[in-house]
Amino acid sequence: MDTIDRAIGASLSKCQREFEGILRRVTGEVPEVIAFEPLWNTWVQYYSGPFRQLDTNLLSSASRTGSLFPRYIVLSTMHHNIHRLMEVLSNNIQEKTLGDSNIPERVTDLLESFMRLAILLNDLEASRFGDGVRTNGAA
Repeated sequence: MDTIDRAIGASLSKCQREFEGILRRVTGEVPEVIAFEPLWNTWVQYYSGPFRQLDTNLLSSASRTGSLFPRYIVLSTMHHNIHRLMEVLSNNIQEKTLGDSNIPERVTDLLESFMRLAILLNDLEASRFGDGVRTNGAA
């Protein structure tokens, strides 16, 4: 495994761990109680930090090898789409809750996108360990 592959693996693990924190904010909650501003702030830190590093590592790998796995393209696209949804909602909600949005279909899209991204991150992370099973969080 070369340096870029290790960097992608480490970045992916960090994204998966950090995204779990975001997911905990919305899982099992109704939109009327999810405050948007803390969710937005946490998302921006994640998007511009761990995800940006993963995206950079993926692009470096793609330029070196001339290819990028389709699942990583989907991962990157999902992040960018969620970010755009969050931007749209930030203009609409500001300091209120997700339930205060006058575009509830975007709230539904956001929550569904969070769940699908969590599944993809978990699947990609598990696939790094051969049989998909991690033991004691060890890489």
